[in-house]
Amino acid sequence: MEDDKSQKLKAFLERLPDHLVQQLTQAVERDRLSGGSELPHDLLLAGLRTSFTDNQRHVNRTPTPMRVFCMPVEDLLVPARRQKRTGRVLRSSLTPIWEWLASDLMPEQFRDHYDQLTNAILENDSTKIHESAAVFQAAGAKALTEALADAPEGSDQRSAIAETLGGEDVVSDAEDFAKVLAIAPAILELQDEFVAPVKVVSREQMKALCTKYDEVAELKPDAAPYLLDVAMHRHKKPWEILRVASYLVHRAEHTGTARGDLDMPVQLLFGDMEDCIAFFEDQKAANFDPDNARRYITTYAHFAQGIAAELETNPDAAWQERYDALQAVGAREFERLIKQVPEQITAAMPFRLVGSRSSATSHRPDLHEEPKPETLQRAVKLANFMRESRPLAYAANVANVHSDAYDVILDNLNSYRNGLLSELRSFEEPAMLTRARAYLDLTVELTAILVSEGEAQIFRHKSAAVERNDIAANG
Repeated sequence: MEDDKSQKLKAFLERLPDHLVQQLTQAVERDRLSGGSELPHDLLLAGLRTSFTDNQRHVNRTPTPMRVFCMPVEDLLVPARRQKRTGRVLRSSLTPIWEWLASDLMPEQFRDHYDQLTNAILENDSTKIHESAAVFQAAGAKALTEALADAPEGSDQRSAIAETLGGEDVVSDAEDFAKVLAIAPAILELQDEFVAPVKVVSREQMKALCTKYDEVAELKPDAAPYLLDVAMHRHKKPWEILRVASYLVHRAEHTGTARGDLDMPVQLLFGDMEDCIAFFEDQKAANFDPDNARRYITTYAHFAQGIAAELETNPDAAWQERYDALQAVGAREFERLIKQVPEQITAAMPFRLVGSRSSATSHRPDLHEEPKPETLQRAVKLANFMRESRPLAYAANVANVHSDAYDVILDNLNSYRNGLLSELRSFEEPAMLTRARAYLDLTVELTAILVSEGEAQIFRHKSAAVERNDIAANG
């Protein structure tokens, strides 16, 4: 019954014009925020959320106290991760940390700050929202910092906190959160200056970032590197933040001060490369995912090229060593998968041996079984992967292996196309002709992807001409 109501609600909301969806969303959110109890808030918001997501509508959401409170950590949030890294916070960790503050760490303060921020939001007073949030964030930072300071790794206190929050990784996320909240005003100013996606960071912005870093480092040295993390996240070319990190590291070494946590943004860049490599390590021939592989190799290649260029301009021995090690592992894993692609594409173009032991044998297209649609579709996806990864192969250190695999695929494709033309000239039964046409369509599509649309058109005309001649000859 509940599902039926949800479906009817969704259908109703989809018919509403955009301005009504906007007004209704804000009205429901404000009613829930003010403590209203008569409306089914969750059901309505779920339907509205589905409506503007499915229809790609842009809806200005009413801010909630939690959303405003967590704004400084916004750029650190990730939907998923392979492992915990300093500077990366799971979005799902926010709720248990928020509830820990509310129930255990500062219950009375929490309610007061929550009510003040709620009232500011309902009054739509931006100045009051900013001021209330700043006080709330400072109190939250203090409560988290004090609680975690008494819970070093391996202690009973930390184990108890981990049980409350849902795991050690969430505790580590809380540590990140505490440090960011402690410098929330500086983070929010930086977010205003670096409006994502930043395409080019000017010299003035770089200088301002260094100045802001120095100001924060005087009071919160362990939190200052998070400024670089935020700026990096908002940059379309995140590796360019290495320029700032490199400058600060070299300055620290020159003045004899500690290098500190300045490696954090660099390690996050390397971590993104590691995640790409880990994806390829997990891929086996049977479940090799071409669509995801294209995205991962693109990400990896861009990071590899960008970091290499920055290290050339701003050398650092430790960073270079880590980069070289990652490149070696990445090249090995990419090579392993790329070498498998020709065989998997060829599997969609079956051959059979013709002849006997006493006479010469030859390979001809095998048209005795119906082509499997999933096999043909997979061949097309693999071909797209090879085409789109071709210009990236150099950055991934697999240019030669990729070129060799590409040549093998083209040789097999040309051989199969020619064999199909021969079969068209001598087909014996309609079923085999139907299969031949299906494989012809595949080879034309593969030719368009791997060579060019012009080459595919030439082959399409050749096969049509052969088929017309055969029909005329047998007519």
